[in-house]
Amino acid sequence: MTSLLDQDLSWLMLGGLIATIFSWIASRNGYYWLPQQGSGVGVPLPLKYVAGAFGLFFFIEMMIVPEFFTSWRVFTEQTEGEPSVQQKIVLDMIGALSTLLILVWFYGVLPANCRRQILCTKEHFQWIIDPLMGIVTWVIAYPWVFVVSQIMQVILLFIHGPVTIDQIAVERVKAVADDPLMLALVTLFVILIVPMIEELLFRGFLQTYLKQVFGRSLAIVLTSIIFAGFHFADKQGFENLMILGALFVLSCYLGFIRERQQSLLAPIALHGTFNAVTILIIKITP
Repeated sequence: MTSLLDQDLSWLMLGGLIATIFSWIASRNGYYWLPQQGSGVGVPLPLKYVAGAFGLFFFIEMMIVPEFFTSWRVFTEQTEGEPSVQQKIVLDMIGALSTLLILVWFYGVLPANCRRQILCTKEHFQWIIDPLMGIVTWVIAYPWVFVVSQIMQVILLFIHGPVTIDQIAVERVKAVADDPLMLALVTLFVILIVPMIEELLFRGFLQTYLKQVFGRSLAIVLTSIIFAGFHFADKQGFENLMILGALFVLSCYLGFIRERQQSLLAPIALHGTFNAVTILIIKITP
């Protein structure tokens, strides 16, 4: 345990140094500047639209997709035993695609002023700059995500012992790492579909609404707490602390870059980049 603690503390100090340097450079170059409060805000986004978006998400994920999967297993006479990893991934992808399509439809039928607040339409060149800023933000955000993850790991080392559990999505990626087709499908799912769904829900609907009620800074924090809690998994127990702590920090940067750029494209790009790098690390790590 002593050697593990020394190793974790060494990584923590190195990560903290890198995070501090990168944030200092970013601050010196105006990265942490935000537009004035209220910039681009029109008619308030009604709570009923936020509830509708999350209601559709939970209805599809918890009712429609499991029922479809059960019917499919009955039809193929695969009713015995646990579903395979591949089957779980297929279920995830069907659910995600269905959810994305329904949410895009729901977004499309909203009043124009609500759509503008959620996506924040801009001049054409910003459709390139905003995603690029999201990608650049990964360089600033990831060291802090790593630092918080290491802090949580040290705490868990004292109260629980070594932590070896991964986030469920990471487990799925590792399980198909040697299957090129499934890995390609999971990669597409993780770096494109999931970020679009989660950012539309959390930074698009939820943060936009909370900002109207609590102001910009508190809205980012509250959205990040809810976002992290959204990824809680019963089977991970105390080890949720490490994953959720890291996700909270990532979410704060997702919320920040959304406000900084006044665009949903920026957090989608940051989220996708974070997931893509995570998959790359999994693939190259023995």
